[in-house]
Amino acid sequence: MIVTHPTVRSASPEETRERILAAAREVIGRKGKRGATTREIAEVAGVNEATLFRHFGTKEALLVACAQHFCGYVQLADVAAQLTGDLGEDLFV
Repeated sequence: MIVTHPTVRSASPEETRERILAAAREVIGRKGKRGATTREIAEVAGVNEATLFRHFGTKEALLVACAQHFCGYVQLADVAAQLTGDLGEDLFV
């Protein structure tokens, strides 16, 4: 009898990109941007360096993407801080 294993669904490009960004934030948080290597970021993300570079091109582009991602969270936090609980008012924040 041949035993087959279920096929594992591949991650979408968006999921892979998010994993790389999360790994970059983790590694950069521990080692700083100079100490963080693309090899370690890729390893933490569970991808190879070629995949990392396919998504971001360069380490600098990855750092920019991390900064932009972080800025998005800061903007959300700023908006959330302005919410009053009144839906009518909050729609215009």
